[in-house]
Amino acid sequence: MDDEPPFHSLMYLGPFSAEEEALRAARRWEKAAFDFDLDVSYEYLAEQVRQAIEDRSAQSARTYLGIYGDAATERVRSAIAEAEDLIRSGHLGSATSLAATAVEVTVRELVIRPLVQGAFLSDQWAEVLSDRVIGGRSADDRGLLVLMAKAWDLDLEKVPLRDGGSAWGAFTGSVLPARNMFVHRGDPIDEQVATRAVECATALLNGLMVPLAKRFGADWPARPWHHGQVVDGFAIRTFEPQDPFVRRTT
Repeated sequence: MDDEPPFHSLMYLGPFSAEEEALRAARRWEKAAFDFDLDVSYEYLAEQVRQAIEDRSAQSARTYLGIYGDAATERVRSAIAEAEDLIRSGHLGSATSLAATAVEVTVRELVIRPLVQGAFLSDQWAEVLSDRVIGGRSADDRGLLVLMAKAWDLDLEKVPLRDGGSAWGAFTGSVLPARNMFVHRGDPIDEQVATRAVECATALLNGLMVPLAKRFGADWPARPWHHGQVVDGFAIRTFEPQDPFVRRTT
């Protein structure tokens, strides 16, 4: 093909491969955002998420975590540890940014990608959904993650902080806006916000991954993800661990 067909023509052709579906979804989202039609944009993505949930394969999702879960988890833990070091050295804005990155990696690599993998969708879908969940301008955008978490019987809003508050609520309500103001305007961040950012990142990693591992018969964090399903203390299937970030950059 010499040229891509115009966007409007894609709406009437089919059937589509997973990659083509992702491309169509991304283009539709971009058009809706350009037209400031955020309601249509959200409703379309929400419908695609619901369809992915209905079609998901738990075994495919478990395989994804078995292969890529260890590298993604290690990256999250490293980001949290470095954020803690930055707080101790007084670099509060950088600490908050890095803690927010830890949450983004948790969401993208350990929740969204296993879901779209389980629904036999493509990496492009994960990027579209991740952008909306983390970078979306509305509560509806961030609500997509709540919908996805429920696919695995995870109650995102109930992942607690030490004071009993919601980790996701604190992250989206105070940490993320503060991070954005620091990154885009250079606004200062105080130690309380930076500390809360690290606490949110830690709570969301453990609060989402422990029940998810239990659902899949894994023994994380006592055993790494690649040990696979555990029955009576024995791994009955193991995986060869790989780094998902290397996979997408080579």
